[in-house]
Parts: sequence; C-alpha cells; structure tokens
Amino acid sequence: MMINDYIGIWHKGYDRYKEWDAIVKDNQDKAIIPSEFGLCEPAFDGRDARRNDIFLEKMDCYRKYPNIAGTIYFCLNDYRTRMGEDGEGKLKQRVHGSAGLSGEPKPSYYTVRKEYSPLILAEEGGNLTITCRKDFPSYTAAGYFLPIRRNKVEIPILRPGEMWTMENAGGGSVEEIEIYRPNGDRVL
Repeated sequence: MMINDYIGIWHKGYDRYKEWDAIVKDNQDKAIIPSEFGLCEPAFDGRDARRNDIFLEKMDCYRKYPNIAGTIYFCLNDYRTRMGEDGEGKLKQRVHGSAGLSGEPKPSYYTVRKEYSPLILAEEGGNLTITCRKDFPSYTAAGYFLPIRRNKVEIPILRPGEMWTMENAGGGSVEEIEIYRPNGDRVL
C-alpha cells in the first residue's frame, strides 16, 4: 500500500506517530510505502534546512514500523514545469528538491544519500565499524568498498544487522571516509 504523507506539513496539528500508529494498525497485513513526503516550497517556508529536518523526522518515524517496507522521497531534484514559481519560460521550475534543476546537490542531498545507504559508518578508538542496516533500506550489501590511501578496501558481504570492524589506518574521520557501491556510486 502506498500513501502520501504530509502530516505536520500540509496538515498541521496532527501527531505523526499517532497517525502512523492508526495507519499501521489498520493495515497490519500490508507492506506500506510512504510514496511521497517532503517540503514543497514556496508554500511552506524553511527552504533546504527545513527540508533536511523534515526528511530526518519522517525517516525516524517510518523506521519505527516494521511493515513500512521503504519510502519514495519527494523530491530529489527541482524540476521544470509551467506551474513553477522560479525561472522564466522553458526554465520555469518548482523548488522542491534536494538537488537543483541541473542536479547540483543542496546540503539536504547528502542527508538523503546517507539515510538511503544500507550501511552505517562509525569510528571509535581508532577503528571503523560498518553496520548493515536492519531497518530500511535493508538488504545484503555485497561488493561495497572504501578507498584508503590509494587502496581499494573491499567490505565483506554484510547481511542486515551484521557489522564489520577494521582499523582506521589513516582513512580520516567518519565525515571524510567514503564508501562506494560496486558500480562506483558513492553511498557515504
């Protein structure tokens, strides 16, 4: 079952958890996918900082319900439309995305990328720990790697909930370390 979720954005005065408790209770036998959620500018102000906060709040909420199978985020990038509030003519656009019209990342883009990664990275005591998420997105991570000092370090196959620890031998801080999918796309 797919559902658009603008609780707390378009629909003020509602408790998101109370509403989701009811939705999940009424649909216990179904996988649920929030198929649209996010910030629509300019009707709702706050710009990218608010878009980022809304994204994190919604993901935190969704991950509390085991039958929420995943999400579809609205909107990854700004888009052209005759109804747009920015630009002129063929370049009229809606400013709803975590990336601009030409794909340039806004700060919230990096939050979206991190939250949709199947891996979580932590550093403690000189060690890096990579955990495969148990909540969504939850799937076996195979073929992922991280470059450290010009070496490609292969991450072992991790199933949901599994962890792998390695020494952080000059890889930098968690914010500086990059993890890639087998196809070369950066996930962290």
